[in-house]
Amino acid sequence: MAMMALRRLSSALKSSIEPYRNGGGSLYSMSSSTRLHSNRTLTAAEGLARTASGRVGDLLRRLLASGIETSTKFSTSFLELPPESKKSVKKAIDCHDPKNPSVLIVMMKSHVSPGILSLPGKFARKYFPAESQRVTLCAYEGKKRRVGEWRADASRRWRSEKQETLYFRRWGGFRADNELVVGDVCLFELIDKKRKIFNVHILRAWMNKKNQ
Repeated sequence: MAMMALRRLSSALKSSIEPYRNGGGSLYSMSSSTRLHSNRTLTAAEGLARTASGRVGDLLRRLLASGIETSTKFSTSFLELPPESKKSVKKAIDCHDPKNPSVLIVMMKSHVSPGILSLPGKFARKYFPAESQRVTLCAYEGKKRRVGEWRADASRRWRSEKQETLYFRRWGGFRADNELVVGDVCLFELIDKKRKIFNVHILRAWMNKKNQ
């Protein structure tokens, strides 16, 4: 009975997202290349997208349909984000190239000070088979390239018996040089899987507040 209920809920979620995959939807449109990962157990983020309404619900469903991955804490923290950060999430989706695997991170206090960054374990297992690898970070202000490249060391670690992450060492230099603050949104786009090169699209929350 529980399995049947889960299947019905997953089917309902797929139906609610389908218009956004095909370019429909009342608030946003999507390209035909956008994909949905629906052949798995319903996640917390999917459950939230299923129940949220209005602009927040539309934004969450668009994020899920894009194929962009998020941190494990995203679903619980999203509703508490200020409006300017939610606007940055929308802009991050606009920067996303569906051909490239991507992870969206909203800057929290732990990311900024002391500067600890980790990406989801699912992403780590798929694209980082080695335990430790050097990565290159290229900064973008939205879609505009900034001068310079940064190096970091990425290693797979276990936070607990069931939670694995891709932990970044030497992330602090990138964070400081690009003046990231709490509330900013970063889209980590893996453009070169072999050489481990990321385009990091920075969407600054304070700019949305300034333009209100």
